[in-house]
Amino acid sequence: NPSFEESLRVVAARRPRGGEHPSLADLMAYRAGELAAREEDHVQEHLTQCRDCAQLLLDLMEFEQFPQPPAELAPPDERTDAAWRRLRPQLGGGEVAEPSGVHSGPVEAPLHELRPRPSRVPVWRRPALPWALAAGLALCVAGLGWRTATLSGKVDELAAPRAGFSVMDLYPASERLRSGGPGETPAVGRGAVLILDLPRDAPGFPAYEMEVVPAAGGDPVLEPVRGPAERGSLTLELPVSVAAGSYAVRLHGVEGERRQLLDLYPFVITPG
Repeated sequence: NPSFEESLRVVAARRPRGGEHPSLADLMAYRAGELAAREEDHVQEHLTQCRDCAQLLLDLMEFEQFPQPPAELAPPDERTDAAWRRLRPQLGGGEVAEPSGVHSGPVEAPLHELRPRPSRVPVWRRPALPWALAAGLALCVAGLGWRTATLSGKVDELAAPRAGFSVMDLYPASERLRSGGPGETPAVGRGAVLILDLPRDAPGFPAYEMEVVPAAGGDPVLEPVRGPAERGSLTLELPVSVAAGSYAVRLHGVEGERRQLLDLYPFVITPG
């Protein structure tokens, strides 16, 4: 057996227009089952003969399937919007625009009114923004200019030829102990070049890493220097920024993720 909704669609397609039309309030009450038995029979008989009212009731039934969205959310989806477009021409200003010759009644159930959101001024078009950007850029340019001048002076100072720098050969502490004692710790001036001889019994590695640390222990005073050995030795240049004191070079062998401590090379930087 066809459903009530399917029967209404058949009637809406086949029946001619005309007759006394019930108000929208009556149709909504009929849909909700709130009419008296006699009024309900009258509306049902009219629906079997009037295409307009049958279609209007079908549109109301379809529109009721969708919940009323909150005002702050975006417009409803396409199905809800299509049902609203079919129903809205028959409604207007709280009153129902019904077929001619029919008394119009007020809409008892409030319908959601779609209102456009208030336009907002884009951020880049606000009056105070250009001045704020100009001030920020001016500060950045001034800061970069000062920083560039400072670094340029430092680079010139470090790049200047150094006269009288020393070259010192350092030997592993383990070999110095095997040879009869620690002996005298080599002393070098600031900015010296150190030549590190690899330990004789140490395994070979594709690369080596050198760290300069205080002799008493602590964090490295320079960034680690990594590179391959040449003819069984490594070269390490000390910057003039390293202060006078007692230090040691920690030598590590490096192969892939493997890092092995090989030996220590103590030395002293003298003042001046």
